[in-house]
Amino acid sequence: MSDPSVTGTVTNAHAAHGCPWSIDLGAGHDPRYLTPIGMDETFLKNDAHIRSTHRPSRTSSGSCTMGAPAVIENVVAMWIAERIHLK
Repeated sequence: MSDPSVTGTVTNAHAAHGCPWSIDLGAGHDPRYLTPIGMDETFLKNDAHIRSTHRPSRTSSGSCTMGAPAVIENVVAMWIAERIHLK
């Protein structure tokens, strides 16, 4: 059985295009960008590298057209640029 998780980089680089947060999965992934729905805000840090699983979401992503809306689950921080304190 293959590992259903993917790694990506959280970014707010597309905020001007209506996407407050995106996850860049990198070239070779379709879709390349995910619009996170319901992701723990602890991990919404620009340039955070995460591993997670996801599933498609029918939830509207508003005016964001940069990627597919997805429910992000089972998040593990691989690296976060700033120090965070988990409760």
